[in-house]
Amino acid sequence: MESRLFGLGTRELRHLPSNLRKKKHIAHIFNAAKGLAGRDWIYGFLKRNQYISLRLPEYTSAARASSFNKYNVNSFSTLLGEMLQKYKFPASRIFSCDETGISTVPNRHSRIFSMKGKKQVGSLSSAKRGTPTTAEICFNATRFYIPPLLIFPRVRKCPPLEQALPPESIVDIIHQGGCKVKYFQRLGLNTF
Repeated sequence: MESRLFGLGTRELRHLPSNLRKKKHIAHIFNAAKGLAGRDWIYGFLKRNQYISLRLPEYTSAARASSFNKYNVNSFSTLLGEMLQKYKFPASRIFSCDETGISTVPNRHSRIFSMKGKKQVGSLSSAKRGTPTTAEICFNATRFYIPPLLIFPRVRKCPPLEQALPPESIVDIIHQGGCKVKYFQRLGLNTF
């Protein structure tokens, strides 16, 4: 289930054996009122299935999970190949840029069970809440680094925003909405 981004939490896993035994009319010692297996059953289950562990998943939006598919990856690779052949870009002119939203509101997923040895565990989450601070970061293949562009959701710019930031960071403010084209252009104009 977790490979499809719908992992089982501790409570859901504790429901499974109780529900299965009820369905098959098998006698059990689980809590009949709650319909849950005990924590000792969980520990025994994990001991018997050592390839499963309890992990904290990363947020993955449904749009992101559905858009990363073979067709889209092949389309991107084909388009990139055509552009590289046509314009003959050197490695110093090809940048990898990433925009990320940094939320000031703490939120946390509950742990889910997954196979041991996995580097990353995902779980579907709802749309973004609140207005995050946006960070735009770019590198190229020759290890050239563009200072980050940080966009704060504010009305006025104030000096404390620029303290304790990476050297040469570009700070801007936005009244509402996400990263607009003018901010991305500003990132390029400040660099080149």
